[in-house]
Amino acid sequence: MANASVEGCLRSFCADTPLGKLCACVKDEQTDFRLQQTAWKVQRIPAMGGDADHFRLDRIGDRRLFVAMMTSESVGIAVSDWSVWAIDGGKVSKPIEVQNYGTLSFATKQAAGASCLLLAARWHSGWEPGRGHGMYIAGSWYAVEGGAFERLEGRPTIYRRYLAGIERARYEAEERNVPLQWFRAAAPAIGPRPVTGKP
Repeated sequence: MANASVEGCLRSFCADTPLGKLCACVKDEQTDFRLQQTAWKVQRIPAMGGDADHFRLDRIGDRRLFVAMMTSESVGIAVSDWSVWAIDGGKVSKPIEVQNYGTLSFATKQAAGASCLLLAARWHSGWEPGRGHGMYIAGSWYAVEGGAFERLEGRPTIYRRYLAGIERARYEAEERNVPLQWFRAAAPAIGPRPVTGKP
């Protein structure tokens, strides 16, 4: 999405999509989205009041889009919180909350003609025998069914320990603004054992 001028907005961002023009309007206490005749409000605003980098639009089909808004970002390992909506035709899903959307959480297709999935990742502290405590990225798979995100129960949650190799690859992916294919070397959900919630 790009900077735009929309009346009544502190800051606004718009993009042309196959479904019409989509705009995000940042106000004092909320963000309003409008896509043609479809509109929805969020009772929060992006980090630091909003910038073009705090919004993301991914086309996943002829009449399907993922729209994402960053709602916060931490220091340290730069954990960013995002709300992601699926737009299926004119229907907007309830948001799913993910972390580091675009790099560690992202839309993916297995093959031509296959349905598009969302890898929804979050950071966790955990522990493994012989390795002790550490930080992990854990992801679950979702599909868009009937205009809503549906967890794919047949695909296990995956995780990967945050070590130097994945850290370097992550920052390279963020510089290039591409997804990090970390799930290809991820382990199934049989560990690590969770210690706490969000870092």
